[in-house]
Amino acid sequence: MSLATRKLCGCRSFVDGCGPALHGVAGSSQWYKSNYRNCGIDNSGRKSGIPCSKSPPPKTPTVYPLRRKLTLVCARASSGGAGTGMGPSSDDGGGKRLVDALRGWNVWGSMRKMSRESRWRREDDEGDWKYSPEWWGTQGGGWGRHGGDVVFERPTSVCNGVVSVTAHPAFFPRVDNGQQVDSSHAASGRKKNGGLFTDHSYVLSHYEWRVLRFNGVTRQSVAKVKVLRHAEDAEKVVFLQQPNCIAFEYVKSLVSCGLSALSLGGLDAKLVASGLRQMRILCIGLGGGTIPLFLAHNLPGATVDAVEIDPVVISAAVNSMGFPPCPLLSREGRAASVRLEGQYSGKQKADFWGSLLQRMTIYEMDGEDFVWEKMQEAGSQYDLVFVDAYDGEDVVPRQFLDRNGQFLSSLSSLLNAHHGTVVVNLHSDSAPPSMVERLTGKFGPGYDPSLPKGHRVLETAVAYRDVLLRGGDSWKYQDNSSECKSVSSQGLAFTVSVSMQGNITLVVTRGALKGLKDNLGFGGGNDRDTYLVDGLVQQARDLQISLDLPFDMMKRVSRGFKSL
Repeated sequence: MSLATRKLCGCRSFVDGCGPALHGVAGSSQWYKSNYRNCGIDNSGRKSGIPCSKSPPPKTPTVYPLRRKLTLVCARASSGGAGTGMGPSSDDGGGKRLVDALRGWNVWGSMRKMSRESRWRREDDEGDWKYSPEWWGTQGGGWGRHGGDVVFERPTSVCNGVVSVTAHPAFFPRVDNGQQVDSSHAASGRKKNGGLFTDHSYVLSHYEWRVLRFNGVTRQSVAKVKVLRHAEDAEKVVFLQQPNCIAFEYVKSLVSCGLSALSLGGLDAKLVASGLRQMRILCIGLGGGTIPLFLAHNLPGATVDAVEIDPVVISAAVNSMGFPPCPLLSREGRAASVRLEGQYSGKQKADFWGSLLQRMTIYEMDGEDFVWEKMQEAGSQYDLVFVDAYDGEDVVPRQFLDRNGQFLSSLSSLLNAHHGTVVVNLHSDSAPPSMVERLTGKFGPGYDPSLPKGHRVLETAVAYRDVLLRGGDSWKYQDNSSECKSVSSQGLAFTVSVSMQGNITLVVTRGALKGLKDNLGFGGGNDRDTYLVDGLVQQARDLQISLDLPFDMMKRVSRGFKSL
């Protein structure tokens, strides 16, 4: 039973009955209807405690709201990834204990209170998936509310076809007319100062979604932007991307797994968030800039380098997606060829973005060339690397997957030897999770090696594991027939599945086993995966509290966990 369930219930008999009720919720509901149909429950919802199993069907089916409530409560309670521990108990027995608990104890007020507590964080997340109809669009037969307005469209010669940005209205949060701009983007980078900018020439107009697309269909990136208009000149408009509003589920999975694995490996991201420790982060693939902006905003001690080969994508991110106008460089430190449209002056840049402008840099060059050139620089190492690079056909460039290529070998040398962590976004072609998986919270790995994309996921995961977890006297090798499985004395690799989207998050981290031994007392053995999941969840919980994030990191680091 997950921690969310215990918080939601608080009644031991309710917890005991919830598992069997999930095992046969239909049978439990039928048992309730057959034993308490309209008897003991009047039209006001009050109970009299008089069972009557043969009563005629009620004119007003007051039992059905209860049935929906029980199903909803049990499904939400099981969604945390720890499962419900369902056993072979009979459905009627579990349903009887569940209903007896509800009838014998006045739980409705407590359930409503605990339900609010369990939902508060989701409702606080402006990027929650429930808002996806606002930005999904109708392109390519999409199920969104509308196709949006095209605000940027330009062809490119770098395998991405036509790069476009569409704008979609966001109905949350609501904005009062003439509302002044808060300092959520100010120099501290992470926390609001609670004040207002000294320059009151801009007022908050509204919020809207911006979607970066390749060839008019592929949704490459989604961001919510804050639209500011000049109080005296309505033609002057500024777009500010919201750092903590992450719409794509796979992006939430990437940052949750990456930061948790890094902390488990020895570099405490909470110290970086407080500015007490420094770290370097590399993002291969810029897109709309949601990952680098989230990291720079929440980790004031981090320096973030983003590498993007397509200048049109960079222009779309900065000019239309609300990404900060940070320094743009190309090969050998020369200024990039991207032309930035002047939205605001230099002083206003500092007012809106503060120190973020000094801690983020965009490099206009190929990711493979970048890591090779950085490898040549003495003392140039990265603590955390994200690889999220796709072309216009929604395919990862081959050089990022080749185990014998220059990219992986250079990345291995560029990665910190003690706690370096690499996070990769991959696509899967497996079927969506079954109803049993959704109800129990026990998800499979999310990919099937017998399918084309599933085979590519496994092949890529093994390649990253073997190349990055080798070198030096601390690495050990072990071959297991066709799997060619290699293990490290300190590092490990794992995958997790992503909800709502057919993505897989691959994580390769150095030093994680040492972190397990130091933090949880892991001494080896067959229970390594259990210790690893517990360690990741513990780090995710601490980070979520420390960073005050609106989304749940814990369930994202354990969903469909599979070690390699």
